[in-house]
Amino acid sequence: MGTNLWIFDYDNTLMPSYISNIIINKSKISENDINEIIIILLNIIITMNKIIELNGKIIILTAALNPWVYTTLRGADKIIKENRNLINYKIIKENTI
Repeated sequence: MGTNLWIFDYDNTLMPSYISNIIINKSKISENDINEIIIILLNIIITMNKIIELNGKIIILTAALNPWVYTTLRGADKIIKENRNLINYKIIKENTI
């Protein structure tokens, strides 16, 4: 079986700009915000794992300057840890592929 190449744009395809804006710009996080962030991150992980299982190679492109990807992922991690009480597992389960 051949190898497939999958190319994703980080800034809008993987990490939608509205999620990046929540991560970078909001001081107060709502229940909806935290659950949206988790849903996006889980769907990225699941999608990447499926591609790897299919013997696919993944390239993630971004026009952003370093360390944009690290900054948004670190910001998401911090928000999730600081707002565990807002996590709604039912919503996440219903919206994760």
